[in-house]
Amino acid sequence: MMYFLTFIRGVVMMFYITIVTIICSTASMILAYVFRAPNFAWEMDRWLWGKTILFLTGVRWELRGEKNLPPAGQGYLYLFNHTSYMDIIAMITGLPTIPRFGAKIELFRIPFLGPAIRALGNLPIARENRSQVLKLYKETEERAQKGECFALAPEGTRQSGGVLGRFKKGPFIFALGAGIPVVPLLIVGAEQIQPKGSFLMNVGHCWSRRLVLQILKPIDAKNYSEETITEFQNAVREEMAAEYERIQAELGL
Repeated sequence: MMYFLTFIRGVVMMFYITIVTIICSTASMILAYVFRAPNFAWEMDRWLWGKTILFLTGVRWELRGEKNLPPAGQGYLYLFNHTSYMDIIAMITGLPTIPRFGAKIELFRIPFLGPAIRALGNLPIARENRSQVLKLYKETEERAQKGECFALAPEGTRQSGGVLGRFKKGPFIFALGAGIPVVPLLIVGAEQIQPKGSFLMNVGHCWSRRLVLQILKPIDAKNYSEETITEFQNAVREEMAAEYERIQAELGL
């Protein structure tokens, strides 16, 4: 019975998300291009899109480690583990400052959504074209140096099974070039809420699920160089892997 109820909820939520995405996308473009107020648009998206979706799908989220964030006004780069589309909703909902995301370039071609995420300053990542991605990072360095916050998935794509994938060098090259700290971010529980390959959220034998966003201590890119970028990757991955395993055990995943 519970599975049936959560399935019906998931289907209804898909219609809700489609409608709200069109509304928020249109409003975001107007706010960003006409009123030059992208930050206000993000806060609108936080409430009308992020928090509402999590509440209606029975997701109980928790933010931990906020004290680890760099001082206000300093640019930094979140590196997060990527398991689900729910990751983006969780970050928009739970993080104190909503970052600008690196998203696969295909999303920028979707009507309404694509123009909106471009208007809000997100980065179109062409995953099959490394030189284009590195050029994009180079062009974005100045924004980070001026205090903008970004979020990238070092694994490149969604992973399954509760284990971190191999980290790519691109995000670390970006952090080195911009001279900004990396803030490791773990999102735990998202895969269970919306597994890879599923469009429905929180379907199963329980009505609600927990989701934890854990901010870890920042790692300063200025302590590394192009010659030691592998050490940089390993330091971030090792810190994330140990805490990822601990939180999964805590949540019983």
